[in-house]
Amino acid sequence: MENIFLVGVIPGPTEPSHGEINHLLRPLITDLVEAWEHGFYLSRTAGHPHGRRIRCAVVPIIADLPAARQLAGIGSFRSTDWCSECHQKIQDRDNLDKSTWTPRDYETHRDQVNAWKNAPTEGAREKLYDKNHVRHSEFLRLPYWDPTKFVTVDSMHGFYLGLFRRHVRIIWAWM
Repeated sequence: MENIFLVGVIPGPTEPSHGEINHLLRPLITDLVEAWEHGFYLSRTAGHPHGRRIRCAVVPIIADLPAARQLAGIGSFRSTDWCSECHQKIQDRDNLDKSTWTPRDYETHRDQVNAWKNAPTEGAREKLYDKNHVRHSEFLRLPYWDPTKFVTVDSMHGFYLGLFRRHVRIIWAWM
């Protein structure tokens, strides 16, 4: 594998809170913003012996489901707004007509996050979170990063640990 950068592994037994994860990510995101907007100079590469300026981007985020939603600034998969692809409510999970689902979009997500971020009090933030199920993520500081497209659940959790099989056999079994 090449062009992969492991930022870190956060040990358990519990995951960091939303605020803690943003605090941990802030220095990395600051460096990535700089690398995107201004790039940096490599004095020599295999294809450019006299050096070249490069820029960096993070696409996609690959994580387990709770971490993926936390990094995207989307509420827990246990919330009523449970789908990370659309605004389908958990009580409507029996509706399998995809044409009736309202997809998530970047502009709405960013507007709702900005409203949450700029709320004057914690109480106001809680009300906005309860309404929209989104909040700030440090990744949203990256000018190109779209949480509705750049987050995926890793294959280990999806296939090797049997989550996909569980969805097919147990969760979707009633179909």
